[in-house]
Amino acid sequence: MPRSDRLERQARALLVGLAAAAGAVAILAVLGFRLYRERDRMVEHTLNVISRIEELRRAVRRAQTAVLDHALGQPDQAAFVEEAAAGARRLSAELAWLTRDNPPQADLVREISAKIDGLTAAGRDLAGRAPESGPPLIAFQRRTAELIDDLTRAQAEERRLLSLRTGDRRVIENRLAMAFVLVFAINALLLWWSIAFARSYRQARDGRDRALSRLNAGLESKVAERTRELERTVGELRRSNEDLRRFANSASHDLQEPVRVIGSYVSLIEKRFGEKLDGDGALYLSRAINGAKQLQRLLADILAYVSLRESEPTRYPAPLAQTLEAALDSLRLQIEDSGATIRASGLPEVDADHELLRRVFQALISNAIKFAASGRPPVIEVSANRSETEWTVEVRDNGIGFEEEFSESIFSLFSRLHPRGRYEGSGTGLATALRIVELHHGRMGARSKPGEGSVFFFTLPIAERKSQ
Repeated sequence: MPRSDRLERQARALLVGLAAAAGAVAILAVLGFRLYRERDRMVEHTLNVISRIEELRRAVRRAQTAVLDHALGQPDQAAFVEEAAAGARRLSAELAWLTRDNPPQADLVREISAKIDGLTAAGRDLAGRAPESGPPLIAFQRRTAELIDDLTRAQAEERRLLSLRTGDRRVIENRLAMAFVLVFAINALLLWWSIAFARSYRQARDGRDRALSRLNAGLESKVAERTRELERTVGELRRSNEDLRRFANSASHDLQEPVRVIGSYVSLIEKRFGEKLDGDGALYLSRAINGAKQLQRLLADILAYVSLRESEPTRYPAPLAQTLEAALDSLRLQIEDSGATIRASGLPEVDADHELLRRVFQALISNAIKFAASGRPPVIEVSANRSETEWTVEVRDNGIGFEEEFSESIFSLFSRLHPRGRYEGSGTGLATALRIVELHHGRMGARSKPGEGSVFFFTLPIAERKSQ
């Protein structure tokens, strides 16, 4: 294994480990900080409870003092008693709210609240009488002392809780400090490792770059050699294709004249000597005439196929419905003889070589009529659908159909699915149509089932309209 790759693997493993450790410590630190805040809140809460108990103790003492001053003959103490009692009731209500999460303390606070209510009633009664120091005053003093004892117990319990919670907070503080130290140590380790790894990786990278440079130089030399070989091969293929195209053109043109002469002389023989021939002679002559006509059509189809150039077609915008109508005009006699019905819908305006597209429509509709089902007039539907980038034109018929396995081979030159004598044709129509569609940078295909008709479709890219 190369040293750089080994370093990268070690670096990834160490980085993942340190990152996981740092993440774990960070999570623990966050959780610890939350726990610290909770303990701090509980300490503050306990201090608040202790403060309220102390204030309540002072309010009770003020009420006790006011009652004693009244008993000693000092006037106007009833107002002081009421003020102290109101403060005590308010403080006891606050304590009840603050100690609701501590059931024992809450019970004790409820007892204290009840005793405050009793002392408040007794204090009002004593403040409303003439000054005296009899049994009612003694009973008031005793109940006040009991209340003070309860407050002392409640305050002692809160101080115990304060000691526990302060200790918990101190432990959490120590743990948080340890966590921060660990995070700092891990970060320092990461920094040190990063510096060491960067140094090692730079050395390994420089060595790898030198090796890659040598390898690239060798590859560039091989690519240049292969490119030259491909250029030579492409040049040879182009010359070969051009030679084949010239041969096909020459053969088609050169053969047309002798075939035309043969057809003319055979027709002349039929006119002059047809009545003198017996049955076999007339049959042979008829076959010779038909053969000459078929050969003429085949040569014309081959010439039309090879004449399609590889360059871009001559494009211009025009409605596809007009192109279809021109194709139907060329097939008018065949349509009338077969009783075919042709329906078209949704055909757009496209930028294309419409003379070539007329030949595509003519080939597809001619085939649909030719391969019509027996006893069923042909019904042919032509439609178009648009996607984001192209138009898809479909030609659907109700003819005899074919097996799906032949949906590609039927577009080959001279391809036939039926015996030669059963259906007319040279086998070049679909191949020519496919080549025209490909010249428009489109695709062509077919879907069919025997006895259920066929759907031939081709696509045309949507041209971007230039702004005026």
